[in-house]
Amino acid sequence: KCGDVDLDKDFIKVHATWSGNVYRNRRKGRGAKSFLIPIHNDIRSYIFQRVKNSTSGAWLFYNPNTGGPITTNTLERVWHRIKDRAGITYPLRLYDATRHSVASQLVSSGQSIYVVKQVLGHTMIETTEKYAQVDLEAKRKAINTISLLEKKEQKLIEGKK
Repeated sequence: KCGDVDLDKDFIKVHATWSGNVYRNRRKGRGAKSFLIPIHNDIRSYIFQRVKNSTSGAWLFYNPNTGGPITTNTLERVWHRIKDRAGITYPLRLYDATRHSVASQLVSSGQSIYVVKQVLGHTMIETTEKYAQVDLEAKRKAINTISLLEKKEQKLIEGKK
């Protein structure tokens, strides 16, 4: 909600969750606590305008047709339309394309798994590790930071001593 945004410190406090189409004032999950997430540069101007022009109880992201929150059903309908237009025929859930994608992109860009854990609001690092899939290019870059030949040459030199 708009009241969860701190424009001076540039963050959103995540303390509630949706369960289906039911808004819960508490996050789900074992030991889940509220956490702060920085406002992304790409949506800063929207958030600034929305918060400045709304009450603290207004939805930050809302359905312009109803004025209420964007429901899970609405997101799913939009997601299926996007998939159809993009020609994606395999079963790709919105959840996978967002949460998993963000985690994977952050890790692949060089962010620490611990930073990604905080961004996603996970309590346990194992949860973050499940979401963060490292792409092939990142694996290639990692493996090429070591030299197999230098190790072999070093062993040959040490063996001659």
